[in-house]
Amino acid sequence: MLTPSNLIAYSAILNILCAFEKTGVFIELRKNKQGISAPTLAQQLSLQISVLEPLCDFLVINAPEILRKKNENYILGDLFDTIPMQNNLFFSLAYEPVLTNLTGLLNGEMRYGKDILRKGKYLRQSSALYNNIAWDAIIDILRKMEINTIVDLGCSAGDFLTHVHNAFPRIHGIGIEIDNEVVELANKILAEKKLKHHISIKKGDITRPQIWKDDVMKHKEPQHTMFIGITVWHEFLYKGEEYLCNILSQYRSYFPGSFFIVVEYNGIPLEDFKNLPEEFRESASVYQLVHPLTLQGLPQPPQRWQTILKKSGIHIHKTISVNPNSTIYIGIL
Repeated sequence: MLTPSNLIAYSAILNILCAFEKTGVFIELRKNKQGISAPTLAQQLSLQISVLEPLCDFLVINAPEILRKKNENYILGDLFDTIPMQNNLFFSLAYEPVLTNLTGLLNGEMRYGKDILRKGKYLRQSSALYNNIAWDAIIDILRKMEINTIVDLGCSAGDFLTHVHNAFPRIHGIGIEIDNEVVELANKILAEKKLKHHISIKKGDITRPQIWKDDVMKHKEPQHTMFIGITVWHEFLYKGEEYLCNILSQYRSYFPGSFFIVVEYNGIPLEDFKNLPEEFRESASVYQLVHPLTLQGLPQPPQRWQTILKKSGIHIHKTISVNPNSTIYIGIL
């Protein structure tokens, strides 16, 4: 529960966590399971000991589940490497540029997309952690299908396609991603893992498939091809339902007969938030907060997604509930 006395502590803890992730402090703490002293950390990372040590001690006092101290050494707590903790940390880092510039957004001095952008490399890590359960559900779906090509729309750094390759080396993966920095990161990771013959990441806009359709579908059989968009389509609802339906209709026109899978968060009406468990309410409300601030549409209830997909001419023949708050829609173009 938030109180006036812990408001500053909460804010300080989050800022310290973000700074430690960006400066490599957490990387060094992971390497040294028995702990590492502040002077050693400062020397290895070229950090200011006079700043580092009080930050560490503040976490030890206020968040011992994340950082504790034994003698002179700091040791990561058990909570740090849990999936919810890591997901929230990377989500905070992804949207830090937005949340630290709310004054500029409020008074109109700054605009998202021009002066402020979220950090794609951190969003990629957060999404991978949150969507992992959905990934496993898709793997189970693929076991029952004869798919030889998967096109991941808004693929980030290709983590999902790598997950698929590990389960089905015969399936060729193609990723479409608009963020230049993330495309470069993806190609670097795939080269290091020697996967570039199995997975290719292409710079492209998923709202304009007409530009890359011929390149992607060259020598591909539609009935053995799957297009998948994982928690990406809601972003375009900020321009209205008709805008999104027109985009999805293009896929039906250009890739008829292909499988089309949508994974989306279930939208929660404002009046229903009070009935959610506190931990889930907080994370869900933050997620829905950042979407209007970053020119994204909000998550929608499953019934609304069914309507949108049907209106776009996409036949949905099965839905699967995953995560505490997501649904997989399985259809054919």
